Amino acid sequence: MVKYLLESITDMKRFSILLLAGAFSLSGLAFGQAAEQQPSLRTRVKSSDLPSGGATDIFVVGGNRGTILYKLNTVQVDPMQLPFNKFEYFYMMEPPEYLSALESFQNNKLQEARAKFAAFKDKYKAILAVPDNYVQKAAFLELECAIEMQDWPAVAALYKAFPRQATPPAEMIVSLEAIEPLSKLDAKAWADVISATGTMQKQKNKWSLKDSARIAYARGVALAATGKPQEALDEFARTIVAEHGAYSPLASAALLQSVDILAADPKVVEFMKHEPQKSNFAKAPQAFRDAAAFVYLHKNVLFPEIKMDPKYDAFLNGYETPTERVAREGVRPKPQKEETPKEAGKPAAPAKDAKTAAPAKDAKAAPAKAPAKKNSGNKKK
Repeated sequence: MVKYLLESITDMKRFSILLLAGAFSLSGLAFGQAAEQQPSLRTRVKSSDLPSGGATDIFVVGGNRGTILYKLNTVQVDPMQLPFNKFEYFYMMEPPEYLSALESFQNNKLQEARAKFAAFKDKYKAILAVPDNYVQKAAFLELECAIEMQDWPAVAALYKAFPRQATPPAEMIVSLEAIEPLSKLDAKAWADVISATGTMQKQKNKWSLKDSARIAYARGVALAATGKPQEALDEFARTIVAEHGAYSPLASAALLQSVDILAADPKVVEFMKHEPQKSNFAKAPQAFRDAAAFVYLHKNVLFPEIKMDPKYDAFLNGYETPTERVAREGVRPKPQKEETPKEAGKPAAPAKDAKTAAPAKDAKAAPAKAPAKKNSGNKKK
């Protein structure tokens, strides 16, 4: 019995040792696989310190402005390192995941693009400190998506967390400055927004049209919230003009918020109590006519692809286009009367045949001048 137990215990120890050995073997394999699968971005470089001695592709896995961590191929386990200043040139190629997100963004699939940029940024976060990297660009475009979607809590969070481990390009720095007022909309920091945007608008040559539109929009929202509707309308108009010709949910929002301001006019409120009809459009308050025209422009001219809230239908139903008014009233443009020279205050045009043209009745013949005598140069003595 005792012998049997001892043999059983011995067998169990052997089995445990085998299990441990297998576990260590598997963990080592897993570690090796993890190292091999470490996310990397293909980069075209040139350095005399690399084995090739010239231009080649490496796979960057991390680093910063001082040192680059890289592999020579995707199956290499341990990364190598080289000071950044040892590269004659360093060009990170566009990763497929980034290009896919960019395509969604360019096709205005904002939610899809935003998710792709976020996933890309998380996957390659070890590369965020490498100069001019696509991870930082993805973070910027993720922020752009949130702005276009008018997700102000997300804009505030993404702006605050924007990765600055690598110095952003100059244009991106300027754009981030223009985004800062938008990042304060969720907190309703109206005084800060009005003060900051007022200063920014004085620096006219600094901003791109898109930057100017965003500054104006943030200022318009803050002015509307602080009881300055007319000034807010002016800022929303600047937003629309700056974004003219581009697909812009922000300009769309500016136009519809202008309608909201006009709709709050007491005369419009009273007029809207009776269902607006095209037939009484001419008698409507000016603010209603402006609002209705804005809604018409939004739906049929500027942003037909952006769906509007049904609350704007009343303005659309009450808007009468100039063509519809002509059809209803039967008014036709009168032909312009041809002006006579006397009415126009201009001299009459000369007759086609100047030789046979009759002289004017009151015209007097001007005395003919005697021909000038040629001076021969001789004087009488």
